[in-house]
Amino acid sequence: MPLILMDLIDDPDDNELYKEIYEQYQQLLFWQANGILHDEQKATDAVVETFLRLATIFQKTDKKICPRMKRLLVIINRNVAIDMQRKGSKETPVSPETVFAMADRASDDEPYRKAVIDEAVAALEKLPVKYRDVLYLSLVEDAGVKDIAAMLGVSEDAVYKRLERGKEMLHKEFDNDR
Repeated sequence: MPLILMDLIDDPDDNELYKEIYEQYQQLLFWQANGILHDEQKATDAVVETFLRLATIFQKTDKKICPRMKRLLVIINRNVAIDMQRKGSKETPVSPETVFAMADRASDDEPYRKAVIDEAVAALEKLPVKYRDVLYLSLVEDAGVKDIAAMLGVSEDAVYKRLERGKEMLHKEFDNDR
């Protein structure tokens, strides 16, 4: 773990967990960032920036190694890498991958709930990444606008607008399906 990250968390227990999270996910995040940036040094920088952003919101997270933490880190990392790519060139970033699967949360004894979640996931997957990520962080992770802005490195106004536009797109998607 880079030295800069070691002193970001004050509580010794949280610091140890933060280190475990870093060790658990840093390879995945490096792979993801390198796939976007095609530069190992920049990918390493993107991973460090991702964990810097995590440190700013760590007290508000679940503070455990789990699929939710993984999804959160993947979203933050992708946005960091795309921002780095945009600063380096004006090319459009690579197409987005699906970073969450809400359907696995539904139990088999709740077929109606599973069908609704599957429909919602399908609608979310059709949205552009910048709207999908903001909606996911807001609705699933229950993150506030300030936290989302910090995670994604955008202004609060941008988060509000993305939430508004994303919800409009979802409404249109559901209206078209019915």
